[in-house]
Amino acid sequence: MVIIPSVVLLAFSPGERDVDKLFGRDHNVCKKLTGKVLFYMVFVETGDSSPWTDFDLNSTVDSIKVAISWLNETAKMNGKNLQINFNTQVDDSLKIIKQKLGGQVDNLIDDKEGLDKIDKWTNKIIKTKTGEKNRLKLITKLRNEYNVESVALVFMINYYYKEDFIFSFNTTNNDDVEYSIMNTKKPNLIAQDILNLFGAPYLYYHPSTVNKRDTKQLNKIFWNDVMANTNADLRKLQLGEITRYFIGWTDSLNEDYEKMVKEKPKI
Repeated sequence: MVIIPSVVLLAFSPGERDVDKLFGRDHNVCKKLTGKVLFYMVFVETGDSSPWTDFDLNSTVDSIKVAISWLNETAKMNGKNLQINFNTQVDDSLKIIKQKLGGQVDNLIDDKEGLDKIDKWTNKIIKTKTGEKNRLKLITKLRNEYNVESVALVFMINYYYKEDFIFSFNTTNNDDVEYSIMNTKKPNLIAQDILNLFGAPYLYYHPSTVNKRDTKQLNKIFWNDVMANTNADLRKLQLGEITRYFIGWTDSLNEDYEKMVKEKPKI
């Protein structure tokens, strides 16, 4: 059965909507999902989001740990060396940053002005939390400090009254570091977000990756792939051929699958 998503998931670059020109495989800071990876989380209150309670923080952290554990174990089963590190005690991840955005994330992504506002907003958050000038400066520092090749930078918002969403930015170019903004406590969506930062496309209807016709076919073929599911139990999911290729676990991809994924969407 094809699951119709009730969440919003997008991958944009500020000012660039035709993201099918390039794909996120082997791009930028999050190149291949192998080796040592640092998951760096920033909890944010935007002014119109819900406040972070202790319960919200702890339940979200628990879900992140479930997602990371699943990814590490899945890598091991596929013969890949992967060690995603998420330590709330070391990097002070539970510190809440209050930074007004001047709009809601899922509305601001509709135009260049909104995307630029999000870009500047995230840099302000980084400066407030870490003292670093921007995301790039922080990522450079973290890579050296933790001796890692890749850093997954995530901003978590608590829109208690809204549908879950995950948005990825700068995944299809080398002009700026990747990052994502999430509003979810679902381990499978958190795992999806990490995979998307490393290049994996969503395998259901999504304006930045696949067209509606091929999405239905992909869902039938990869029905148990985490990138094709928004509500399924993460423990029952796998990584299919397309996902493994785009995160750098394999070096080739079936030509028919490549066409399905890379064809420009019809919306």
